[in-house]
Amino acid sequence: KKKYQVLKNQESGGVIGEFLSLLKTDAFAVLLSHFTGLPLSESYEDPDNPEFLDKPFGVRECGVTRWDKGFYSLLSDQDVRGLPDMLHVFYHTDLHEEYDVEEGGYISFIGRGETDPLLVIPPQNNTLSLVFARSDEISFTKYVNSKLKKPFYCVSAQFCCKSYGRR
Repeated sequence: KKKYQVLKNQESGGVIGEFLSLLKTDAFAVLLSHFTGLPLSESYEDPDNPEFLDKPFGVRECGVTRWDKGFYSLLSDQDVRGLPDMLHVFYHTDLHEEYDVEEGGYISFIGRGETDPLLVIPPQNNTLSLVFARSDEISFTKYVNSKLKKPFYCVSAQFCCKSYGRR
């Protein structure tokens, strides 16, 4: 179950639209591979390979969500089935200066069968967060309560990783 607004491509014009276009480029996937050391590219194992820039593994999803009072996302058993290891990219914008985590709207990552979060990412204005999640780890957004002073936006993308060694 989910309750939030997803902006359509035509609503994501201007700078945000350009940012979404950047997230979908091959060059950005390669840049993330270099930053994180994650195999987001077909030829990641050999970055000296001249074809490295031509074979990104790619974006699975990319979009903009608007978060306001009463919005949330919940997990179901279907959410944790068959997902690949992924690098999640989150960019929050348009938060008010005095945002407090008690207002909700933060992103939590949990493991399959777990009740305590592995990681909590509170939204911070103009901050890019990168999170590697294994196939049995998934995220949801905590209920945004009535304390929120104004809506905010999250630009997000998920990049599939090639098979990556288990811990």
